[in-house]
Amino acid sequence: MSARSWAAVLAAACVTLVACVSASAGAGSGTAFGVAEDATKYASDGGASIYPSLTGAGLTENRWTVTFTGDASAIPGQAFLDRAVPAAAAAGVDVILSLYPAHSSTPDPAVFCAWAANVAARYPTVTKLIVGNEVNATRFWSPQHTGSDANAGPDSYEATLARCYDALKAVNPAITVIGMGLAPRAVDGNSTKPLDFLRAVGAAYRHSGRTAPIMDALAVHPYPNPNASPPPAPDNAGYQDPGFFGIPQLGRVKQALWDAFHGTAQPTTANGLELYLDEIGYQSNETGNPLYTGSESSPTVTEQQQAAYYARIVGMFACDPSVAAVLFFHLIDEANLNTSPTSGGWQSGLEYPNGAPKPSYGAVKAAIAAGCTGRVTTWSPSTGHTPPGKTKKGKNH
Repeated sequence: MSARSWAAVLAAACVTLVACVSASAGAGSGTAFGVAEDATKYASDGGASIYPSLTGAGLTENRWTVTFTGDASAIPGQAFLDRAVPAAAAAGVDVILSLYPAHSSTPDPAVFCAWAANVAARYPTVTKLIVGNEVNATRFWSPQHTGSDANAGPDSYEATLARCYDALKAVNPAITVIGMGLAPRAVDGNSTKPLDFLRAVGAAYRHSGRTAPIMDALAVHPYPNPNASPPPAPDNAGYQDPGFFGIPQLGRVKQALWDAFHGTAQPTTANGLELYLDEIGYQSNETGNPLYTGSESSPTVTEQQQAAYYARIVGMFACDPSVAAVLFFHLIDEANLNTSPTSGGWQSGLEYPNGAPKPSYGAVKAAIAAGCTGRVTTWSPSTGHTPPGKTKKGKNH
């Protein structure tokens, strides 16, 4: 997600999955932690000078964005990628690429997926690719609805994801094809509620008759509602609308996946599909800090609160075996405090604009080192019929 698209939402991450609550201290975790941070991609040294602070905190994943401009042979920022991909590999950092249209209009699936395959072929060490970004939002995938198809967005996205899955697997069967990057809510009246979108993709998949999967993992952006809600406070951090989800509500995502795909060739979290939480973060208040310019235009938390919340995020999701990765948005704060769509900045990072650590850096480092210190999260689906417009909760323990 672009920080600018969330000026009104003030998203970020609050944590109270009914998950990590007690017992089994020191339990291990397969969850990886990292950042959604393009600064490393654009750095003059390919990020080599930044990676020691990244890996020093136990962060091993770095997600970059790459946008499709309509030409299957053109890779925007190719010179930066050519320099940054080897630098990341040398530092032991696993790169995830988020591939999506530069403009909101739905791309031609054949051209877009040929482009995605070209990206994958040029960077064979990158084996995790997200197809699309917040595809339930008109800002990134449009139209969502037409006069002849109320589910135009999910329908066109399902066809695109299926085609890209095959194209990327043809390049390298070991590529992990990650779907959707769902926004946690419908950001405007023309967008689609994320869980409605997910179920509609499932309906399109079933209607297509396809007998192969369309994704190996699902990416979600479970920002809480609102930014300032502290964990644990599920009533504040989550969404009342059953079609939305916040961090305390991953059970809703798992249930929607099960509703959409159970009994088909597409796995769900009940039989192996993993979740990538590839954007999460709290904006800290940096008013008066000389490293920043402008003025805050959205709710914030203190630096100490940000640190405490991030530690809880790590602990919670280290206990959830369905969560493959959690990526903080960003590593390095943007210097502009204003979060307007035209001049937006975002201060959810672990470091100040000059690269010095914020309190959250040490908190995340300690939490990653501790791993899951509570009860491992389990989940089971609710198998009853879901009426239109309703959402089953499943059981997330």
